[in-house]
Amino acid sequence: MRPIAEHAHRFAAAFALVASLCAAPLGHAGKIPLEEPPQRAPVSSAADKAWKVLMYVPDRVFDLFDVVRFQVRAGPGWALGARITRSAPLFLGDYRATWIGLPGPRGRPKLPLPFGIATARAPTTAAARSAPWRTSTCWASTSASTPSSSQTSSRASRASTSRTTTTEPRSVRYTRLPGRPGEGVAMSSEWTVVGGFGCVISAEPTERAWIAAGFPMASGGFWPFREPDAVVIVQNDRLRVAAVPFTRSHDEVQFFDNAKHMYFSTRTFEAPRDGRLTVEWEMSALVVSGRDDDLYDGFVSFHLMDLAAGVAIDVFAANRTVATVYARLPFPGANAPRSETGPRYFSLFDEFRGVSEPGQLHRYALVYDRAAATLEWRMDGRTLKRETSVPDLGSSVIALGMMTEKDIVPGKGSVSCHGQGAVATWGGIRVRTEAG
Repeated sequence: MRPIAEHAHRFAAAFALVASLCAAPLGHAGKIPLEEPPQRAPVSSAADKAWKVLMYVPDRVFDLFDVVRFQVRAGPGWALGARITRSAPLFLGDYRATWIGLPGPRGRPKLPLPFGIATARAPTTAAARSAPWRTSTCWASTSASTPSSSQTSSRASRASTSRTTTTEPRSVRYTRLPGRPGEGVAMSSEWTVVGGFGCVISAEPTERAWIAAGFPMASGGFWPFREPDAVVIVQNDRLRVAAVPFTRSHDEVQFFDNAKHMYFSTRTFEAPRDGRLTVEWEMSALVVSGRDDDLYDGFVSFHLMDLAAGVAIDVFAANRTVATVYARLPFPGANAPRSETGPRYFSLFDEFRGVSEPGQLHRYALVYDRAAATLEWRMDGRTLKRETSVPDLGSSVIALGMMTEKDIVPGKGSVSCHGQGAVATWGGIRVRTEAG
């Protein structure tokens, strides 16, 4: 494997290139005219007039295609909808259908193909979003698709604002895989691919599979897990994020201080009551300017999180060490049960040293057998750890993160950032649920 120094130099060179492109002055900035030049009246030739007459009927036909929607759809599910205007829609249902016909209003320029696949799920009205039967709720920043104030500020002001934010939270409804009517639990033995990473870059994605993660603060406002200078690349169906150095920290709340940059999946996954849930993924970690003998100085992470119960099942990876994690934490809004035989909140870490190299890609898996109450962590096909008699894991989101785990020092505050950072890669995420 290449030494870590070579990776760090390549990364630094890439950052220098991006910085130079962003800072380069416009070559003709001083030659822009202050007054608009006089415009000549367009000269219409006989050929132009003939072309307009010839294309009048085809243009009107295309206008009709843009205005009218007529489709024949076939597929499983049901739907009931009505719309007075675009801002006042009503939809109830859950379906995935193949359609043929006129696509109707395009909204933005695109090829009006006469066929496609349409999916829709659950209510979309404001009242429906607060319905008591929704599967689960987490918090996401409203700035998930727009730059935050810290991203547009100078480096000096960014340092002073990295510990607080005034962004208001919004509630995000997570959806489950299709299952038996009334149960909402996935029963398919087929693998479901969880990708769509392009939405973390696109300002207006057609379907958002991932959101910038974070939690509401007890004092008000919202704490986003986002490094303002992170470089994000989506390539070959993989998500690559570089955050060097880490800058986010919190002096009072530990898990606010731990997570530097993180994404939550917008759908949840749950094992059948008598079956099991398997999650597989690829992940690599390159920690820059960190302490190789201390995994918790900086690492890349993958999480399966039951936010309602505060349960987190994780894999942490650094340059040469991997850790399995099983925890129950006081997430905002979580209702962790009290136990007469053990602590209400806990974290159990098991480290495996010398199992990786800087930037090396590995295949991981989490296997949760709900009926047997067992949990397995796997790496490259071999079992790292098996836990028995685990508490019930309900509807869970997937989280991808870049983190530290350094205790806040009383009287001093956060000590988690000292110039280190990380480069992470995630991909090949797939989920399977199997009935017993």
